[in-house]
Amino acid sequence: MIGLSSSTYYYQPKRLRASREREDAELRDAIEAIQADFPKAGYRTVGQYLNRFAPALSRRRFNTAFVTRRGWR
Repeated sequence: MIGLSSSTYYYQPKRLRASREREDAELRDAIEAIQADFPKAGYRTVGQYLNRFAPALSRRRFNTAFVTRRGWR
């Protein structure tokens, strides 16, 4: 043995922060584009439009991006 623990050997690194921030920026841009086309659309309607084009988007990720875009956080 080389003295490594099994958790160190099997460790899977998380996504890089830069790639995660780039994906979040793309999501915020998509939200802004939908809101520009439909200014009275609320978060539920915007979510439905996004799910048509990106069905793998989770509710939690969408809510975080929507709230961050609005400046509430």
